[in-house]
This record gives sequence, C-alpha cells and structure tokens, in this order.
Amino acid sequence: MGFSNSIKRILLLASLVVFAQPQAAAASSLTVEAIPQSDVLSSWFTKRVNVFGVEVVGSSSVTDDKILHAASVMAEYLDGNEDGIADQPAVVAAMVDRKATLVMFRNVNQLESSGVFDTNALDDRFLQDCLANETNPSGGFDASLEEVLHLVHTAGFAPVYPALRTVRGSALSNAMDTARGGYFNGTPNQYPSSAWYHYDDETCEYDCQGAEYLYWGLTSWLGAQAGRCEDINQEWEPCTAALLTSTDPTLQALLTDPAYGLPTRIPDGNYVIGSQGICGNGNVEAAEQCDDGTLNGTGSSCCTKLCALKADGAASCDGSLCTRTDTCNAGVCSAGPCAADAPCSVCGGTCVQQASECGCEY
Repeated sequence: MGFSNSIKRILLLASLVVFAQPQAAAASSLTVEAIPQSDVLSSWFTKRVNVFGVEVVGSSSVTDDKILHAASVMAEYLDGNEDGIADQPAVVAAMVDRKATLVMFRNVNQLESSGVFDTNALDDRFLQDCLANETNPSGGFDASLEEVLHLVHTAGFAPVYPALRTVRGSALSNAMDTARGGYFNGTPNQYPSSAWYHYDDETCEYDCQGAEYLYWGLTSWLGAQAGRCEDINQEWEPCTAALLTSTDPTLQALLTDPAYGLPTRIPDGNYVIGSQGICGNGNVEAAEQCDDGTLNGTGSSCCTKLCALKADGAASCDGSLCTRTDTCNAGVCSAGPCAADAPCSVCGGTCVQQASECGCEY
C-alpha cells in the first residue's frame, strides 16, 4: 500500500532526532497476545506481537497467522542470521525509543474508517500501516516486505545513520536526486528521460519518496523484485541486482556499506531462532554462505559479519598489507602482486618478495 499519510508527516521530525547509544537487544519470542483494555491501542486493536520491543498490532479481524507473518518479517529484517539477537542494537533501540508500531487492519476500508491516523491519542507513536489482505497473499506480492521495511528504515536506521535519512542533502537523498533526474520537492509532471526512479504518487512528498527509494533499491538488490520487472517499471527500472549495480552504483554502494549494516537477505516470514546457523563459529551452517569465524567482516575475509559473501571485487582478504590489490571472487581470495619495498608496518617493516611469498620484514 505504501506510506501512510501519518508517516509522511512525521518522517522529517523523526529523522532529525539525535539518538544516544543503546544497550544490546535481547532475544525475542514471537507470540500473539491480547492488548489490555487499559492500553490506548485497545480502541482500535485487540492483539499484538512484540518484536525486540517493537509492537506489531492488529484489529480483531486480522488473523493470528497474518500478524505473526508480519512480525516474522520484521524480526528477520532486524535479525538476519536468526540467532535471537538483533544485528543492529542501536537501530532496534531507536525504534523502541520512538514507540515504532506496525498497525494492521483487514483492508484499506477498515483502515480508513478506523480514524487511527486522525486521533491525537497516538501522537507519541511512530505508526506504519500494513494491510492484512496484502500480507503474504496467495499468488500475490507480499506487501509486508515493503511496509515493515519502511518502519525499520525510517524509525530505526535513519535516526541512527544520518546518511540514510530522507532529508535533502543526505547520501541517500543525493543518490535519489540522481535517480529521479534532478531535485524535485514533490512529484513533477514529467520526469526527465534520464530518470530510472519515477514515483508518481502526488501525496508522497520528498521524504516519503526517499523511503520508497531505499525500499526499491534494497529489495531489488536482494532479489525480491526480479520476477516483477514489467509490473513495476513505470515506477522503478533497475529491478535486479545486476541492473542496480550498472544503473545506480551509488545506491548499491550505500546499501552494501558494512558501516550501516542494512539487511542482507529478504525475509520469508518464517523467523526461527537458530535456523540460519550460528554465524561466527567457523562452520558454514544452514543458510550461511560462509563463516570465517572471528575474521568475518574484517579485511582478512571474503565473508561479512553476517556470514554472507562479500561482493566480488577488491578486498585485502589475505590479511597482508603487502598485497593491497587482493580480490574476492565467489568467496575465494586471490592475492594481488607484492608491493615490494612498500612500508607494511608502523614499526618500520618493508614488503619483500621472496620466491613465491610476499612478506613483511623488519
């Protein structure tokens, strides 16, 4: 369904909040529980699921399987390796601090008639809607992949990482301006022919379009849009990882920058602690692509800290400062040529080529 009007109005305020360092998030158990009558939410909702302290709430006509599916999608976005611990504790804490809440109604008619976005009673909450009839539908695209990501991004990642904010001048927004063929505060009558992102909903203003841009980019990079290219090309063109890399390398680099730790796989709505293996134990298990133990995510490995293969390309993956042009290729490290006579240590070492080995000598 896209962004709710309430979210659009408060995105800017949320993105400007300064956030203190949080404590690590604890493991979450996904169970449906009743909302007490004393809770202000009970005026609209009867059930909820707690995901690392973030609430997913549903009206009485939202079935348990729908609310659990949306909650599982959120848990998978926040805990990609499904070890029961959030990958980004600061992101989760930011969401909890803002009382980020995913609100679920049966369909758009029930949502609009509820008046939930017109009340002052929920002004202290950061709300994002997600319709049950669009959540994991039979034979259709799962809209919870979008709505949940909007909430995780705007209430979590954006406050913690200024580069991912949806205000003009951020790294994300600068990339979007290029993708849209220039800066437009609203929706232009016609996008330039050079644009590959041409969102046309006039109710979705600049900050809202920034959130939609990250959604399109990340889900395309992770493969969720590959089978929908013709259906979405009126709005978004680089629908696969290969197209994103060639068309929008700036966004691709932002999405894969380990400094931000954005999700690295698309949720399937089946969050089971331990099902992805234990990342960091040195064994490739379950859904892991690699596992180099304590070297994961360092310059001495082709494996990320979430046990996914780093993108092919340059990396100092053999751990030697004397072979600076190493490359990762399908998880295999190929050492570059020896940088003979180059310094290799603050202690005064020098790179020396000896037979087939290149090492640092002092």
